[in-house]
Amino acid sequence: MPALFIAYMHRSDCGHGCSAHKSDDEAALKSIELQIEEVRKTYKESDLFVMGGITNTDNMSETLLFLEGYRLDTTKIIQYCNLKNPADVFHESFLAHAFNDIATARYVNHKTPAQLLDGVHPIFFTDLQVCLSMQSYLLNEITSTFRKDKSDLKRLIRPDVVDYIFLTLEKVKIPSTLLPPILYQCIWNITYALYQINLLNHFNPAELARHLEHAEELICYGEGFETLPRNKAVLVKAGRGDDMDALRVSKGVLEKNRKRYIQDHKLLIHINVEICGELIQWNDFNDNVGSRIKTMLRNVDIIFGDEVGILTTYSYRDQKRFYPVKIETDDPRMVYPSDVISEINSSLKFSNISLKAQEALYKEAAIKRSIEK
Repeated sequence: MPALFIAYMHRSDCGHGCSAHKSDDEAALKSIELQIEEVRKTYKESDLFVMGGITNTDNMSETLLFLEGYRLDTTKIIQYCNLKNPADVFHESFLAHAFNDIATARYVNHKTPAQLLDGVHPIFFTDLQVCLSMQSYLLNEITSTFRKDKSDLKRLIRPDVVDYIFLTLEKVKIPSTLLPPILYQCIWNITYALYQINLLNHFNPAELARHLEHAEELICYGEGFETLPRNKAVLVKAGRGDDMDALRVSKGVLEKNRKRYIQDHKLLIHINVEICGELIQWNDFNDNVGSRIKTMLRNVDIIFGDEVGILTTYSYRDQKRFYPVKIETDDPRMVYPSDVISEINSSLKFSNISLKAQEALYKEAAIKRSIEK
């Protein structure tokens, strides 16, 4: 199975489009087409399968762009199949019965899929544990069913939805091993888009405007911010192009937001470095966290100067939990009081055990503060 690379652009009918391209959809599309072309030059298709995608940020529906010019637009699937609610995507028998997988049943508190998908704020999406459990379950179920007997998918997903998707998937040239995950992605996105569409219909005009328009409150620079809600932060991913230009665009977006929604504090930037392995020695921490944060801070210095509040953290890819560190302890822009390495910040004091102990203490204190609030 090759890895899958999807170069995404985003657009909007009601809110703002891509700030980097000044809401010019054609320019954004040309940008991802150029990315796709360059990546294809670098990797063989047997190693990395490359395609494009468009996200409509009004309702988060997607359009997948395949090599031969074919498109799979989840908005059109919703319209063609006359889907009104997230539960409409699935077969009635799947919705009505409890999960046969013991772990999934436990993580969703033994509720049926119909119960998980009920209401304007279904816990299928709003409860993180349930959401992750459902993602894992559906990906495994769709993949295993697809490999055994493709026709059995219609016992899980509504038959007309399956048929519509395969009208396109059967025409495109794509490794057969990638078909199940792409089918899963389409099903998940249709369900999520229906949730978003229903949610928008329950907003008053002021809530709708804030939801659709750019209303971000801070800049998040780095990796590991996937669990943040939409419109919470302007994301600047390090090393995905010109960091300086991306920071410059994010500054413009946030300054406009601060005029529309007044904030009584400095402009805020959260810098986070995401790591994969263990930090065994002080050199590991220096190379993987300290040096990278210092490099990112230099970019922030150039674009933002002193009139900004900064939080610097690191996280592990399998945790999505931010641990604050003050790499520049005498920098007055640092706004967070905690520093998990304050007592172990040298090669003599540092060890993996002491770092884990400091992380555990911080985690416990953060959870306690959260409960008290």
